[in-house]
Amino acid sequence: MIEATVLEVICQHRLGDTAIALDILHKVLQLAAKYYYVRTLADEKELLPLLEQYFQLESFAAKWNPYPDYYFNYLQSCTTNVVRHEVLTPREKEVFDLLAKGGTNREIADMLNLSAGTIRVYLSTIYQKLGVKSRSQAILLAKK
Repeated sequence: MIEATVLEVICQHRLGDTAIALDILHKVLQLAAKYYYVRTLADEKELLPLLEQYFQLESFAAKWNPYPDYYFNYLQSCTTNVVRHEVLTPREKEVFDLLAKGGTNREIADMLNLSAGTIRVYLSTIYQKLGVKSRSQAILLAKK
């Protein structure tokens, strides 16, 4: 039942009916919370941007009160990291992958034929998109 409703949310979103998709998403979240379904929602990549949008809407957040905070927080953290990683440009993904392999700024710059300053700019943007503040946090996130 939950999986079918998730597909309905995605269909409504594809049709451009975001308001209806968000309303149905709220209903599926109510049902999923009762059974602590996280992966069913988080594994559906097309649903992730809509989930992130849902979490930012005050009207829906206000309706969430009856459900356990830890479930809401866990689902939000599962989706946020995946969504943010998907918004990296192909070049940012290249830089991120080299960073995750332990490359220094200079090594990454040399491999990509860029300057170390350009790599610093890329890393700053990547950190912001991934919601991390340091190189070590980014590397830890990459290992998850």
